[in-house]
Amino acid sequence: MGFRNAGWKQQGMLAAGLIAAAGLTGGAIATAPDAAASPMSDAVATESNRPMMRLVQFYGQDSAGRQMQPHGAQQAPDGPRMPAGRKRSVNSNGQAARNGSPIVLGAFAKTKTATNEEDFTEILDLCRKGLDAGLDGSMTVYARRLMGWAHNRRGELRSDADEQETALEDFEAAVSLDDSKWRYVHNRGVTHATLGHYPKAIDDFNQTLKMNPNYGNAYFNRGELRYEEHDFVGAVSDYTQAIKLDPRDATAYNSRGHAHYRLHEFREALADYHQAVRLDPTNAAAFTNRGDMYADFGRWANATSDYRTAMKLNPSLGRAYQSAAWLLATCPEDAFRSANGAMLSAKKAIELDGETDYRYLETLAAAEANAGYFADAIDTQAAALAIAPPDSRPTAENRLHLYQRKTAYREAPRSLDQATANRPNRRPTQAIGR
Repeated sequence: MGFRNAGWKQQGMLAAGLIAAAGLTGGAIATAPDAAASPMSDAVATESNRPMMRLVQFYGQDSAGRQMQPHGAQQAPDGPRMPAGRKRSVNSNGQAARNGSPIVLGAFAKTKTATNEEDFTEILDLCRKGLDAGLDGSMTVYARRLMGWAHNRRGELRSDADEQETALEDFEAAVSLDDSKWRYVHNRGVTHATLGHYPKAIDDFNQTLKMNPNYGNAYFNRGELRYEEHDFVGAVSDYTQAIKLDPRDATAYNSRGHAHYRLHEFREALADYHQAVRLDPTNAAAFTNRGDMYADFGRWANATSDYRTAMKLNPSLGRAYQSAAWLLATCPEDAFRSANGAMLSAKKAIELDGETDYRYLETLAAAEANAGYFADAIDTQAAALAIAPPDSRPTAENRLHLYQRKTAYREAPRSLDQATANRPNRRPTQAIGR
């Protein structure tokens, strides 16, 4: 099937090239190759156990005046657009008949320079004062729409600052003030998702797509939630719609690759990872994802190349080191193994990302066993087993029994048409945002 690249054989020390790319030169690198392979994962995203939501904000849109006006509005020469077919009513002194209008016009003027939370709060306060002072029907509608805009913009800032609870309050207020804006509904859905309110988030994305069926990010975000809920068929459908709307969306290809993998549609998954890398050749996590796929199916040279590229692109991506360590520790082919390299890479991954993910500990245990440190491997694997999710414990226990028998673990590659085998759950984390 052409899985091997003869050029790698001519380079001599195969594992050393990967270790050098990682900058892991401490200690002697084994000159006799000795262990590696990287499985793909069937687990949820390791970064935060939450989906990667596209926190699409709407900066750079038209000014608030243009956004907030009813359709058919006309421009007054000395203020914001007034509702179509209406003129300002004035008293005998030539002043506006309702005292609140000038206050709301002042709020509109501030939209042109508003950039921070205090600015948007001031706009909201002015609109409230205008409503309290009295407005005619059309200006009342306008003031409410302007408040909706300000709540949404303030909510965006709060979301960016990870103040999700107060951001949600703003998005709720924005929708209640102006339920015609799909953007407000979408932003509320993103915040619900970030807070773990998946059913509410999906409802908001459904509503967004009814209001704007051509908004690809709503498909993508709903796909992320469907993936988290193990509706992989639905996730593939949503990612596909996002791709149809934006064929250059590398993130959507990457995420669809994950969903295909979970459905055991391995050829489709690999094709999507190829496309994600082609569209975004600077993204380290995308290369790591494809490398995991290659390693899972025994294409060790391709996997090594992708991990090396990932490390060069992002030396702080812990999962690239973890994947490389797994390959260097468990590969059934001697030429791709390195006891020292696996240990260094596994420890580097934990140094970067911590040891709260059981998969990182399993990788270190495999490296320790491969190096012959079985007592350490037993302790590390036991620590991994203690925090592993229930569906991953059987395979973790099997590896623990191997180490207790002083036997290193070796990965068994499968074919692209083979069902998921016994291997660590290690779904790729964030690729191009995920």
